[in-house]
Amino acid sequence: MMNEFADMFLWEMGLASAFLAGAAVIAWGTLNVFRCRSPFVHRTTWCLVLAQSLLLLQFTIAIPWEAERPTGQVPGAVGAAANSAVAVEAVSPDQVVPESTVAGEISPLLSLVNWSAILLMVWAIGVLIVLGQWIARYIWFVRNLPCNRCEHELWNQEWSELLAERGVDARIPLYLSHNVGPLLGRWPDGQRVVVPESLWSRLPQAQRQAILRHELAHFERHDLLKTLVANLVAAMHWFNPFAWFAVRRFEDSIEWTCDHIVHASKPEARIDYAKALLALGKNTPLPTTWASAIFGGGLAGRIRRVVSLEDAPDSRFKMLITLGLLVALTAMHMVRVDLVAQEANSQSKTIISADYFIAPVVTDLQTWHLKGIRLPENEHISVYADLNGQLFFSEQQPTLDLNRFDFDTFFRDLASVRSGNRSGTTAIRIEFENILSNFESTFEMADQVEAAFQLHAMKAGIEKIKVIKSFIADGSAWQKLSDEAIPIQKETPLGNKNVTVFPVISPLGRYLTNKSASDNLRCFIDIAKVQPLNAVEALSADDQEAILKAVTELDLPKNSDVQLHVHFEKPSGLRRIREHVSQTNQDSDFQLGAVDFLKSIGFARVAINVELNSVVFGSVYD
Repeated sequence: MMNEFADMFLWEMGLASAFLAGAAVIAWGTLNVFRCRSPFVHRTTWCLVLAQSLLLLQFTIAIPWEAERPTGQVPGAVGAAANSAVAVEAVSPDQVVPESTVAGEISPLLSLVNWSAILLMVWAIGVLIVLGQWIARYIWFVRNLPCNRCEHELWNQEWSELLAERGVDARIPLYLSHNVGPLLGRWPDGQRVVVPESLWSRLPQAQRQAILRHELAHFERHDLLKTLVANLVAAMHWFNPFAWFAVRRFEDSIEWTCDHIVHASKPEARIDYAKALLALGKNTPLPTTWASAIFGGGLAGRIRRVVSLEDAPDSRFKMLITLGLLVALTAMHMVRVDLVAQEANSQSKTIISADYFIAPVVTDLQTWHLKGIRLPENEHISVYADLNGQLFFSEQQPTLDLNRFDFDTFFRDLASVRSGNRSGTTAIRIEFENILSNFESTFEMADQVEAAFQLHAMKAGIEKIKVIKSFIADGSAWQKLSDEAIPIQKETPLGNKNVTVFPVISPLGRYLTNKSASDNLRCFIDIAKVQPLNAVEALSADDQEAILKAVTELDLPKNSDVQLHVHFEKPSGLRRIREHVSQTNQDSDFQLGAVDFLKSIGFARVAINVELNSVVFGSVYD
């Protein structure tokens, strides 16, 4: 389980990192080729670049395409006759490369090393180191930056007037340092603006106001939080230099945006602002993730932009090309397209292999048999899969081995069947052999198999999935679906409020009704009753009339087989249940009476299932 999680996570992380690198190259190239002047375009571009690192999950879109039927039929596949389902090659045990052959080609020492877990651990250690460095730098930043509350009346007045002008209600104190700043930083007690006292005393009022407008723009735009999030995103890809490059460019775009805000507020103060930036270049910067300083973002380039600022925005063509390329790349990253082979004129798509089958749920009878599976409200099952759980462990092979099953092929086949049935939930029933010598181990191993299927489903982009674990204690072999080719027909029920009569036509309908039944099973009858005092009364004259009418209307073949399922609702008390069992078990008056009636209307073989308090016992009468 751990190995599969590590493999999936490392694959998705590597894919995201590769897309991030490609997006960074595209962004840098387009921004330089088109010479975009808009800080919005720069900021959005680098946001899209960093967003690639977070897209670890994909959405799968299946595109059907018609494939020619091969000349020779594949043994074990559906589609042996015309109008059948898609022919898909079965997974045969003799096609699997023996594990011993592969292991013999690899060094025994290397085969024992769990490289995926090691790489995952290295990645996690790298993330922790980066975060640890940030925390250490922040502690140093708070403890070693000597600054005091500003007591200069004129400077405080300038700052207060600017806050009032911008309508900022928050109290952001102004602090003085020796030679660090200006910057907007976060301390444990909140945000504050720090300016260098020696420089501040030399700057004229117009330049001081321009710098304060810049720092206030950082506060209004929540740039400290944005910078922190961008760095956290890059920390997930600490090994990728393009991630850190994108962060630096994103921070540049933030500074550029604040420069534009200063210019827009007082365009005539452009030269004063440029002079202020030039004077700040002599101060020593104090880089930290928790501070946004005006001297960041390449000071020389910023001075050139401030001096040559133009009001004309970038053309729409530049914006569409620059952002459109990255949006297209993001869509490529988020969406995986699967080409699903589809035969022309096929009415259904069912896949049968040696160890599993996958079929769409399309008839009322199939839906009825699956209605007992618990699902969220308004959900339904659209695809049903059944697997031989004895592949994973059995009485003869009591040790769990997930490598005996080809998960990739199974989920590729599942995606093929789901291509036309994507609206509902996929039910996967796994039939395990109950190891009588160790019940607890059986259930633990079954839970691990379920977790493996959930993980592979997530990797395949299948969200709605329900795994049902079934246990067989009698040692019987797993039975697969019949591969007969039958065009899809409706299995619509008839009857009344107590009796429901279904025609059994589809192979899946017959399998769900009674998987051990012969191909001659053509009818399924369900009777729902409140347990009467005398079980013989369960099949009343009205019920017999409803059954006869439905069978006549369905025009079922003579001498076909029938399955009768009687479930009694609201059983009352253990003593009463025992009495009812004796009245409804094999060769009881109830069962013999039901058999006589069903054979009298033309059925040859009768199978009866009686359900009492969720316990089902059955009998067959030839």
